[in-house]
Amino acid sequence: HLLSVETALDDIPARAVTDAEAASLRHGRLVVCAGEALRGFGEGTTIRAVHGDRLVAFAEIRDGGLRPIRVLNFD
Repeated sequence: HLLSVETALDDIPARAVTDAEAASLRHGRLVVCAGEALRGFGEGTTIRAVHGDRLVAFAEIRDGGLRPIRVLNFD
C-alpha cells in the first residue's frame, strides 16, 4: 500500500512559513529568519517548509535563513 507524502517525509523536520515566506521560497529566494524562528535547527539542516497543509519547499538552514533546495508548485 502507498504511504501519504507526510508519512514518507516524517523524518525531515518541518517549519511553518508565512504567506510572504512561502512566496519568497517559491521564487527561489533566501528567507531571513529571526533568531527564535530557527531555534533547534543547526546550520546545514534540511527542513520541509510548510504553508498551511501544503509542502512549499525543501530548504536548508544557511546564513540565518531558509535557502530553498527544491520548490514544489502544486497549483
